[in-house]
Amino acid sequence: YIMDSLQLVLRESVMKILPHKSELEADQIVAFVIKEGVKKEADLRRMTVDMLKSVCDTVDALDLFEAWQDQYGVKKANEASTSGSRPTRAPLAPVNTEATSARFSLPLIDKDSPYIPAAVRKAIEEKKRPSQSARRDMVDRIVDHLMEAVPTLQRSDLNKVADNLVELYKDSFQDTILTSRLGSDSLRHQLKVKFDNLNRRPESTSKQQASACPAAYGCLQWNPPLPEGESEVSQTRKRENLKILFDNSRRHWDWRRVKIEMQASFYLQRKNINGPIEARPPSRKRQRVTNLEDEDGTSSGETAMTVEELKVEWPCLFKPIGMNYHFSFLTGVDFYGQLDNFMIVEGKLLIDYLSSKGENQARVRTNMTRAEARGNTEAPLVALIKILLIHFNEMESALASYVEDTTEFDEVDTSKLPEDKTPHLVVAGKQNIYFLLLIICNHINIMFTFLFLFQTSGSNFYDITNIFLAIDGKLMTSCETLREAFGMLFSSYFIFGIQYPKSLACFLTYVQKAIAKITPDKGTKCTTSSEQKKVDSKVTKLQNNFTSFKDSLEEENNK
Repeated sequence: YIMDSLQLVLRESVMKILPHKSELEADQIVAFVIKEGVKKEADLRRMTVDMLKSVCDTVDALDLFEAWQDQYGVKKANEASTSGSRPTRAPLAPVNTEATSARFSLPLIDKDSPYIPAAVRKAIEEKKRPSQSARRDMVDRIVDHLMEAVPTLQRSDLNKVADNLVELYKDSFQDTILTSRLGSDSLRHQLKVKFDNLNRRPESTSKQQASACPAAYGCLQWNPPLPEGESEVSQTRKRENLKILFDNSRRHWDWRRVKIEMQASFYLQRKNINGPIEARPPSRKRQRVTNLEDEDGTSSGETAMTVEELKVEWPCLFKPIGMNYHFSFLTGVDFYGQLDNFMIVEGKLLIDYLSSKGENQARVRTNMTRAEARGNTEAPLVALIKILLIHFNEMESALASYVEDTTEFDEVDTSKLPEDKTPHLVVAGKQNIYFLLLIICNHINIMFTFLFLFQTSGSNFYDITNIFLAIDGKLMTSCETLREAFGMLFSSYFIFGIQYPKSLACFLTYVQKAIAKITPDKGTKCTTSSEQKKVDSKVTKLQNNFTSFKDSLEEENNK
């Protein structure tokens, strides 16, 4: 095969450092580092000895590591950034080389460093996560030492320390939910908090607004190209065939055929949802593009469809299976498959863990157990949703509203839906009425007293007769199960490019990253950078603590 320029450069570097290697062996090393994420020469500084030992012996790994650190290490990267892209040009201002050198003279920190607690060192050697108290102790010692050893220590330097520790000991320090490429965010945050506390410097209170979130966040095929051999006419014909298939079947659709047709017409589905592909201003909230003008100033005549229009043109898209097909084409993720797997492997374990955190959480677990005893197969999913909302202190009312179990699709009052018009569930549930019979007897007569206790219909999520999904403030479809409705609600945020509401940001981010496993390196579905950091911190903290909980259970079972 033909090697690209990066592969050629990497091969040349490997052969220069390890001249005894054959070209085939050098190519194996090149393939390995590219697989590990190397996208440019400077990324070679990220490769550690432990990583390289996976593809060559220890001596060769050390030779590669030392050579690449000398050539591309932190000091070299800093020199390159300060020198500019044109080395012959004089700098605009003199460079304080002494300060620069001191600022980057960070001592190497590994498990053998004297300021690493024994408990942390033991956890590293056993490839386990240290306890929270041991980790806090390590953070305190590291920052104390660095502030003494590096007088010009800056906040940003702590990122390098955290990144290095995670690269060396992933099993012990890497975040279980990756909000960045390395998964060092929580350790970075802890080091910086300690640094800030010691400096006693109040942080700026100004809220920096995040750059507009790209609608394609988390999507692999947001604007797919027109398939080879296809035309707008042939795509439109496929859309009409799907409508005919839907209308003729009504209830029992041939979903295998539907999937084939939906995949074949995916280009037109995305075009109808997104509108024309021409560049347009980024938006913080989903907006429909209408009558964009061409370069000559004339209207293109093409517009994105509203959700109501999409339902008419693509009826299969608003059925649980059809929407899941589209979501899988869009993101590469089968959400229902991911959800089912999570519930089987970790769902109840997470509920058990969170139920120990407070009375409200414990009550959720109790209600789940009672519902399961009555034969409710969706009780664990109900409990998972409720307990996560409680844990993150977010609003169930932002996720779902409740109506009488006899409410039909056309009878739902859409004026009571959330004003932000984000995806929302309307739950029709059976009315729960409890009777308490008190019998008071005496010699003369018997008096019966009935005490009626009413509970809001369907508000416990356990007695669902029907669920409706609303998007953009419009009721779009109905589902028979919570699993179907929840999958459609979550998928809608990605299919239609909708940002997470602040009232559900942590909950939806956890579902995205822990259940759906959608973890883009960049971007966010939150509205501001400050909100994104808070959300990521809470989600990562929960997943890290949950992982420690699972590890402790495993240790107990192995005793």
